[in-house]
Amino acid sequence: MKLTQSFGALLFAAAALAQNVIITLPTEGQSVTAGSNITVDVERPEQLTGFDQVALIISMTSCASGACLPMAEGLDIILYNGAFNPVEPNPNPAHQQPNQNFTVAIPAALQKGEALIGVTQIALVSASLALWVEYQNVTVNVV
Repeated sequence: MKLTQSFGALLFAAAALAQNVIITLPTEGQSVTAGSNITVDVERPEQLTGFDQVALIISMTSCASGACLPMAEGLDIILYNGAFNPVEPNPNPAHQQPNQNFTVAIPAALQKGEALIGVTQIALVSASLALWVEYQNVTVNVV
């Protein structure tokens, strides 16, 4: 019985890791202008069976007054909350993973300086529909 449980947990972990998203835009350290629109590009490897995407949240938090809190402790300013339907680019000479671009507005009143742009992916995994939440972020400079 323990072997079956261990194998199930290992399978769940492998399936979840295979679904990690990658923020390709903006890039780490990129400057973004308060009050402007930017493109956030999110890639996800080919989807495994048994992985049901629920939502994607793009958020932002200012770090100008000190260290940023981890995304898991609060999302601060929500820039996008909705569906995530990445598609493979066509043509695809660079062999990119499926991705989706989101145009979001950087708040005009956002404090200048370092900030995090984060992506929270929420999904249900496997036949048991276990909840899976993933956080990824990049640091940008608000000007």
